[in-house]
Amino acid sequence: MQQRKYTGRRIEEMALNAWPAPRQILYDGWLVRLGGGYTKRANSVNLLYPGHLDLREKVNWCETFYRQAGQPAIFRLTSLDETAALDRLLANRGYTRIAPSSVLVSPSRPRPDETGGKSGCLKNLGLDHWLDLFHRYSETVDRQKERHRAILEHIATQRWLVALMHDERPVACGMAVREGDCLGLFDLVTDPDNRRQGHGRRLMHLLMDRAARRGVDTLYLQVVDANRPAGSLYTGLEFKTLYRYWYRVAPA
Repeated sequence: MQQRKYTGRRIEEMALNAWPAPRQILYDGWLVRLGGGYTKRANSVNLLYPGHLDLREKVNWCETFYRQAGQPAIFRLTSLDETAALDRLLANRGYTRIAPSSVLVSPSRPRPDETGGKSGCLKNLGLDHWLDLFHRYSETVDRQKERHRAILEHIATQRWLVALMHDERPVACGMAVREGDCLGLFDLVTDPDNRRQGHGRRLMHLLMDRAARRGVDTLYLQVVDANRPAGSLYTGLEFKTLYRYWYRVAPA
């Protein structure tokens, strides 16, 4: 099967669909999102298309919007957009640049077993069970779980919630969101007591193999630059950088 060439803009659209904010508003080409404070992705301003209003006026409006919601103003900027002027404006206002990240893509194809016969299989989970595993493995506070749930419940396309089973018990988990013949991989995490044993790689192999066998054409994922082990894993699995993004967060 010949891989379809997805543009960065189309991947960006699918990534926004795959991680929906429970509340959002369009404002002169910007998508302003509110997710109760859980993750920067669901609680930031995202640039969709060129607007017509004055840039300072737009930033002022967003700051007021987030202040009234009791949250800091956060802007998500990408290498797909003409962001230099906005980036300078935010920097001059004291916004901190954080979490530079990359969006990686890979053609989908069946994966050979590279684990030397190591046992492990994927198990589909219900939302409650998967949330319990994810928040235990990622060691987040309990109050974040319901905000996370609200985001997952708003996903409008096909959602996979899976755990990697080893010796009949879960050792890692992840989520995939399919839109057409493209699949995004999110929330990949291993049990802290079972790390550095190859479970993360095994989880990726099984997800990639399932995707290919179900007709997926292209895979994408997002990784923070500072997470070098994950970046090395994905590079070893032949993912390539398509575009980059970072956040600007308002001063306290």
